[in-house]
Amino acid sequence: MRPTWAVIDIDAFVHNIAVAKKLAGGAEIIAVLKADAYGHGLEKMCRAAEGSGLVAKIALTSVEEAMRVRSQGVKCPIVLLEGCFEKNEIYWCLHNNVELVFHSAYQFDYLAQAYEVAASERKSTTEVLPKCRLWVKVNTGMNRLGFSLEEAKDWLDKVPQLPYVELVGTLMHFACADEVESESAQNQLELYQQFLLQAPGSGCKSALNSAALSRTPELAFDAVRPGVMLYGSSPLLDKTAKELGLKPVMHLLSRVIAIREINDGDEVGYGATWMAKRSCRMAVVAIGYADGYPRHASNLASVAVNGVVVPVIGRVSMDMITIDVSSVKDIAIGDEVELWGANIAVADVATLSGTISYELLTGITSRVPRFYRQGGKELV
Repeated sequence: MRPTWAVIDIDAFVHNIAVAKKLAGGAEIIAVLKADAYGHGLEKMCRAAEGSGLVAKIALTSVEEAMRVRSQGVKCPIVLLEGCFEKNEIYWCLHNNVELVFHSAYQFDYLAQAYEVAASERKSTTEVLPKCRLWVKVNTGMNRLGFSLEEAKDWLDKVPQLPYVELVGTLMHFACADEVESESAQNQLELYQQFLLQAPGSGCKSALNSAALSRTPELAFDAVRPGVMLYGSSPLLDKTAKELGLKPVMHLLSRVIAIREINDGDEVGYGATWMAKRSCRMAVVAIGYADGYPRHASNLASVAVNGVVVPVIGRVSMDMITIDVSSVKDIAIGDEVELWGANIAVADVATLSGTISYELLTGITSRVPRFYRQGGKELV
């Protein structure tokens, strides 16, 4: 078996949920577990979130994700952050405790059409069709998804007249909450607060993602939507995960598969982008960009071997990286190498690679097996 794997620490995940819950105070936690739980494994992480007793709902992106979760017996309410993509998905959501986020007018048309079809196909005239529990997304400046403030207010006025709709609440999303004293974030918040004053019947209010919750927890409103912080990566540019009290959940690991002595002036790897300035010892590690380790980390990032932090030298290739292990005593074939986890923060690797930890975590490919541990034991 190729010696590259990821260990997912469920205890750390639950710890991070508890950190978010403490920040949120009385607000509900809507745990964002989309994108295969940020690459950590959808089904197991959803069960862990539900089992923590700290999560009110889980947020996903697609009906396909929701079906996978329900097939595993997870009963926690699900919020689809982009609503349904097709009309025929809505009926399943109505019957499976799935709440929909509406961001465009056509989604109301889809809902009306789906309800009409479902009503005409009822097996019994006494059968009661569930109401669609929905959120209205308000665009306060992200300018991606969401109704304008005026449109959102109009839809909120119409919702009580729709017999097949139950309003859950309204939500918004920050564009720059990770930046210190962001004027953009402040402007968005003020617009949302103004909107809420004009729409007192807007139900549950939700604005804060991981960055905003970490920065301004006092503005938690009724529900918060933490994502990346639950996986132990800092959502802020000026604070580390450790400073925020977070623990890494994914430990990306591999092993040394070759060791060789490098002479002064020797070049290493594709493109000969690294040249030894002294004699040193090099090791080859069985991981590369086909596993999701970033090629942009070449000659920049560090890894940990037997607890010793050492540099990546030469280009990251498809299946291998090369590292300088001159400082590691008694280095041997088969020694464990941590790409990120307890000693190497995934956010640091991301920064050096010119990206964000979200991309690295979700980019770990299917050829890297995940192993889950909780309470010191491996989960089946």
